[in-house]
Amino acid sequence: MSKWYDKPTKILSMKKDIDYVMCIDENGSSNLNYVLKQISNEKEIGEDDKYFTITGCIFTKEEYMNSKKIIKLLKSKYWENGMFYDSKLKREKAVCFHSRDIRKHNNCFNDSIINYNEFMTDLTNTMKNIKCKII
Repeated sequence: MSKWYDKPTKILSMKKDIDYVMCIDENGSSNLNYVLKQISNEKEIGEDDKYFTITGCIFTKEEYMNSKKIIKLLKSKYWENGMFYDSKLKREKAVCFHSRDIRKHNNCFNDSIINYNEFMTDLTNTMKNIKCKII
């Protein structure tokens, strides 16, 4: 079984009686042992480890399907078939919009692979066109 960081989860089919789809993701550090250790040793907690949040996006079934198409178009604009060669894994890998990789220009978001500034403009405009409720 593949891990989430190795291959994005795909929803390939849905029952007809499904009205909504909710996607959930975490942000920040879930390493509470590290945080408690830093506090007990009166040490600074790193900026990436100070916060932990869980965010959900709720889509109607129709908007979920539409959003998938919009994101697939964006991925295909910058990477052939939404795939890139991961030199670390030495194989083709699906592009996954992982916030940390985007912010740090890592992997497929590297300036030598894509026009990063143009991509960020397109990503921002794409997100404006996705209709969902964020909680």
